[in-house]
This record gives sequence, C-alpha cells and structure tokens, in this order.
Amino acid sequence: MLAVAIGLVLGMLCSTAGVLLFVAAFLFTQAGPGVLLGLMGGAFGCFFGGLGSLAGSWNTYRQLHGKIDWMRIAGRTVLDYALAGYGLFGLVLLVLGILCRHGLFGPTATDWSRAAAMGLSSLGGLVLFQAVVFWRVEFPSCCRLLRLEIQQHEARQPFVVPA
Repeated sequence: MLAVAIGLVLGMLCSTAGVLLFVAAFLFTQAGPGVLLGLMGGAFGCFFGGLGSLAGSWNTYRQLHGKIDWMRIAGRTVLDYALAGYGLFGLVLLVLGILCRHGLFGPTATDWSRAAAMGLSSLGGLVLFQAVVFWRVEFPSCCRLLRLEIQQHEARQPFVVPA
C-alpha cells in the first residue's frame, strides 16, 4: 500500500514538473529554438509520463480494494479512451508539423519555423507510434488473457442453479 501511495505522489510530482518546464520553456525563448524545443520535449515527457504513472498507481490501488484491472476488463475503460485521445493528439501534432514544414502557415525560412516543424513532426510521430504499439501489442494480448481466465474460472466452478 505504501508503494502505491509513493507511486501516486511521484506521478503527481512528475506531472507538476512537466507544467513547470512548460512555463520555463517560454521564459527562455531568447536562448533559441533548440532550448525552447528541448524544454518543451522535457515538459511533454514529464507531464504525460507522470500521468501514466498516476494512472498505473491508481489502477493498482483499485485492485488492492478488489476491483478488476483496467487491462483485463472486456469492455471499454477510461484507459482505452485516454489512449485514443493520446493517439489522436499525436496525429494532430504530426499533421501540424507536416503542414508547417511545407509552409502552409507562413514562410519556412527562419530557424524558428524549421525547428517548430521538426519538433511537431517528431513529437507527433512519437506519440502516434506509442499509441499504435500499445494498441497492437497490449490490447489483443490482454483480451486473450481475459478469455483464458474466464475459461479457467468456469472450468473450476460448475454452474449451480440457485434454489
């Protein structure tokens, strides 16, 4: 129980650090696009990584109180919707980066616009890749595990008609 509480607190702290890095990125914009995008990438990683830690710790906390793991529930869960939103966010960033790179939002001759286009494309591609890999690897295997557990549970306990 203590480890779950520590995971919850660290997840919140990491997400808070991501928000602070986001603010710091705009305070240091005069340092150049490399510094800005580096801080933005760090902010993104801290914020969403902290939210992932928070969700995982919350899921473990739920299990300690007798609830089913989100990864083993047959229907759609909060985790499924969060992952779909995360993947959609990545797709939007990727498309914006491509549009920015081809000059649809203005001239691309400046260092800032080239750096922004590259940053948006890279980040969007990474987020979309993470979402697709998670859905293709984790989701089907969890469904197979769930079916196996249901079959094993039904084999152990015969159906009894209530009196």
